[in-house]
Amino acid sequence: MDEKSTTAHCANCPAEIGVPENYGHGDIIRCGICGATNRILRGDVLRLVLSDVAPLKAALKNLQDRRERLEDELEGARGRLGIGVHGLYVGLAYVLYQVAFDAQTWSVGLIVWGLVIALAAAVALEVMNYLFLSKRQRMERLSDEIDELRKEESEARHKLREAGRR
Repeated sequence: MDEKSTTAHCANCPAEIGVPENYGHGDIIRCGICGATNRILRGDVLRLVLSDVAPLKAALKNLQDRRERLEDELEGARGRLGIGVHGLYVGLAYVLYQVAFDAQTWSVGLIVWGLVIALAAAVALEVMNYLFLSKRQRMERLSDEIDELRKEESEARHKLREAGRR
């Protein structure tokens, strides 16, 4: 029994599937590699699309939820002051040192200098945190994960569109 067949790519993996000529438009064939069920579309060119898109829709929803959580986490990492808040302690320590050991009196000028020092220390600590410590690494890791999830979402949407064509 020598049956003619043509090959087409599985819609879920890169495997080639032999499609016998007696399989018609709309018939279902299973991939031997990944186990996905493919619907046959016969036209100018033989194409295979996913026959059951429910798992793909669930996976797409899961990817979108994960991406949204990571984007929220990235926003939090960008907006958080982190160790820059400790600059306030540096300014406070300066003012208290001046009053306690240098016999300065409490004045607006001393408090303003304390605030300037606090602000400068906070900015310096944040810059160091961004450039050398975990904040930048965390933001880069989150950005990379978000980019990867966007790519996977795009592939899943493409497969859904292909499966919706008849």
